Amino acid sequence: MKLVPSVPDLIIVFLCITVSVLSATISNSLLYQAPDECRWSGSADDITLVCRLRTINSELENTNFSVIQPQNTIRLRLECNDALLFQSSISPGSFHPLFELRSLTINYCKIGNLTDGSFQGLRELRNLTIRTHNTDWSPMSLEISPNVFTEDEEVSWGKSQIC
Repeated sequence: MKLVPSVPDLIIVFLCITVSVLSATISNSLLYQAPDECRWSGSADDITLVCRLRTINSELENTNFSVIQPQNTIRLRLECNDALLFQSSISPGSFHPLFELRSLTINYCKIGNLTDGSFQGLRELRNLTIRTHNTDWSPMSLEISPNVFTEDEEVSWGKSQIC
């Protein structure tokens, strides 16, 4: 005896498969949303949010890191426009919403100083790389406050670079 599925059964199977695929797609797209100037790069187990900005908190624009999804952002790479001559700044608590951030790389952002609490709230941060390229544009140097990290943050400078 041969069992032949009926047309309604086939339609139900087709709808179940379609709903499953759409659910997975929607779930993934909601999981990895990014602001306009950012994109996700890498594989699911090693993903980085890469943001290409003109500057960070300058007279040109105010950078709002709170629009980045904190629960998915483990690695963040900020790249400023290397053709602009405007200075960037990192305000105390700027990155506070990114409580799971473990790796932060900042490239080509003309930063003159890192003040007290610049990285406040980044308790999971293990790798910090800042390459200002300040000497490429002017004789600007990077001044770092001794309290750039607050006292409740444990920081290991082992894999960190500041140039």
